[in-house]
Amino acid sequence: MKKGIACLLGCFTLTLALNFPCLSQQSSRQPSPTAEQVLNRFVQAVGGVTAHDSIKTSFSKGSIVDWDGERISIEKYFKSPDKDLIIEHKSKMEIRRGHDGKVRWVQEGNHKPKRVRPSYDYESEVRFGDIVHWSDKFKKIHFRGETDVLNRKAYVLAIIGRSPATLYFDQQTGLLLRKDTSREQRAVQTYYSNYVETEGAKMPWWHIENIYIDTGRKYVADITEAKTNVPLDDAIFAMSTP
Repeated sequence: MKKGIACLLGCFTLTLALNFPCLSQQSSRQPSPTAEQVLNRFVQAVGGVTAHDSIKTSFSKGSIVDWDGERISIEKYFKSPDKDLIIEHKSKMEIRRGHDGKVRWVQEGNHKPKRVRPSYDYESEVRFGDIVHWSDKFKKIHFRGETDVLNRKAYVLAIIGRSPATLYFDQQTGLLLRKDTSREQRAVQTYYSNYVETEGAKMPWWHIENIYIDTGRKYVADITEAKTNVPLDDAIFAMSTP
């Protein structure tokens, strides 16, 4: 009789094991983080808001491969909060694109500089600094699950609003791996794969790839030198007068 009961109990246990093979795994699995937790970890991973805000100026140089596949040497200057200058050293001419905090302008070669209006894409773009300051910049954030990016496990967040974007964060390091946005109503993926620490802040300056999803065309930036908190005169950002 005892052997019969033991046999029945063994069969019942085996049936449970067959019907619920992942029960123990499911009970031990960690719950997914909230969107806020993912973003807070990212801010910590890149050195914190204070470290990023301590960078008042920057200078960098390197090269880009533009949408047409042309490799161009570039220089970039930035002064907080909103002054910037990009110089493209093309084979036939030098192109300067600047912003003095009020006026955005472009100058091609020796031609007279002219004012330009920023595009909707430029004004609505989610920038790296916006993600660092996410609590002030984003009104609606949704956690959208997990996926693989650059052979890494990543958490996926959706930014809802005037500047929509989908962000992918490395589950191990907390760093941003990819950003999905749009330009000229076309989907663009931006990949960040090389972070460098400066002034206590980690920045993804050194290698950034932008890819149009519909065509596969790329815009790739590689930085070979970068300096922060260097003296920069406001005059270099101003549009020159004839």
